[in-house]
Amino acid sequence: MAINLSNYLNGSGQLKQQVNNSSDSAAMQILKNAGNTSAVSDSSTGNLLLKNMLAGETFTGLVLGVKGSQVSLAMGDKTTLTASLYDNVQLQTGQTVTFIVEENNNNHIKIKPMETADQQAFIINKALEGAGLPLTKDNILIIKELFSLNMPVSAEKITEMIHLATAFPDSDYHTLANMLRLEIPVTQENIIQ
Repeated sequence: MAINLSNYLNGSGQLKQQVNNSSDSAAMQILKNAGNTSAVSDSSTGNLLLKNMLAGETFTGLVLGVKGSQVSLAMGDKTTLTASLYDNVQLQTGQTVTFIVEENNNNHIKIKPMETADQQAFIINKALEGAGLPLTKDNILIIKELFSLNMPVSAEKITEMIHLATAFPDSDYHTLANMLRLEIPVTQENIIQ
């Protein structure tokens, strides 16, 4: 069972940017000021969620702080949790990271960040699954192009890109996505220009 909580965290670029520029205690204050007061006080729910996860399950969280091998994370459902890192991993406050549960034995839980390539594959799979679309080479390329242009990767945008790629098969995904991003009408004439 994969839990994707990044939508909440990524939906507020301002909050994420503020957290990126702050210390551990300041990050907690920013979450409080953003109307996320239960995120700071509800660690029991987050820790219970983690205890119920099996090895191999994934989740995404915003790093609030790291002390030794312990990491504190803000979750998308307004909770926090603290977990042990599996290896000596370097994390920074403000990072949004997808983790995998490595161990969950007798209340001994260890997590580790997924490798960057694995995170991208995980996010692509979840985006296509959420859009109800198959995992095909073209669909993957479309999502990668949306990512590269910092565009939303929603079912609506993916479907719109698929329709445009079908309507204009001689155009590359970069051109089509750029036109969408810049809100330029997608016509053959505009594509040529």
